[in-house]
Amino acid sequence: MEELSADQRLIFNAVRDTTRILVLGWVAAIAVLAAKLLGGKDTIGYSGIELNVRHAWVLLAVISLMHVFKGLFIVRHLQEHSWGGTTAEEDEKLFKAIRAEGNPLVHGLRPRRLTARPVARMDPADPSYWAAYLFQIMTFVAVLPWAYERGHVTWPDGTALWLPVLATLVFLGLNWQIGSRWLAAVGDLQPRSAQVQGRPVAPVVRGFGMVLALVVFAISLPGRIILFPFLFRPVS
Repeated sequence: MEELSADQRLIFNAVRDTTRILVLGWVAAIAVLAAKLLGGKDTIGYSGIELNVRHAWVLLAVISLMHVFKGLFIVRHLQEHSWGGTTAEEDEKLFKAIRAEGNPLVHGLRPRRLTARPVARMDPADPSYWAAYLFQIMTFVAVLPWAYERGHVTWPDGTALWLPVLATLVFLGLNWQIGSRWLAAVGDLQPRSAQVQGRPVAPVVRGFGMVLALVVFAISLPGRIILFPFLFRPVS
């Protein structure tokens, strides 16, 4: 990798730290799924710290807030970077350094394309596109307050059900929004001659919303949950 300037290293390291935080959440989601499906355990632990799998949404909340802080840091410093009068060659060097990272959330990253509407579309050929979807779906399924007992999926009642579900939807949506924002900002380091100018960048939420809806619908098929907009309740 070519030597980066101090300003470029600041942005590069911020992206690296942010993606590591997200991968940490991904690993935690895998651990929660494994505990629920294979071990039948109520807790997961690391270095003496234990977490009840039914409270996994709390860990998601912490990681989400860290992601928001780091994501806004990236966007702000990329703006300052562009205001500093950098050359196209310098921007491209930074972009190539970021997309060369081994982290699946940025490896092979391609710039988000602006459409006629204020939406930044992800390229299906972008491996980070699929990594982001996989991360969201796996985390969503892991954090929901279900348990696998004696060959059956069980759900809690009342607040123990709807609070984690609502928190999961809110924090995953927040992650998608802020992640789309800083990834689009990173993509702006590349030439945008083929993109529509003069439009603000907004994240792609329709596709993700459809995926989440399908996942929740699939979970509800056994008759364990009746799903209405913003309403989850167990079937008696």
